[in-house]
Amino acid sequence: MKIITALLITIYLFASNFAFAGDASGKVKHIMVHTGDVVMFSVGTHNNKPACSTVADDWVLSLKTEKGKAMYSMLLSAAAQGKTVNIIGENACNGWGDRESPLYMYVSY
Repeated sequence: MKIITALLITIYLFASNFAFAGDASGKVKHIMVHTGDVVMFSVGTHNNKPACSTVADDWVLSLKTEKGKAMYSMLLSAAAQGKTVNIIGENACNGWGDRESPLYMYVSY
């Protein structure tokens, strides 16, 4: 019984962290490289934004990380092909103070 209770609490805590994260889905509207290592972009409507994310539908990536570089490459490819990008946010504005950072993203084909 203790194992089941611990498992349910773990699942709840994991799921609740993403319950308030932002999300978006749509074609790339714009991509802007700012300060050489920060990329600001928009795809569709940014829903369920955290309080720190105050700029319209924008998201932010850091090109200082491998994750950010991979996401930037995916964005450029999706924009060139006119594909839909789907994003789930980190529920934090780590890359820039007023834009949410993606936790993960994928392209719909």
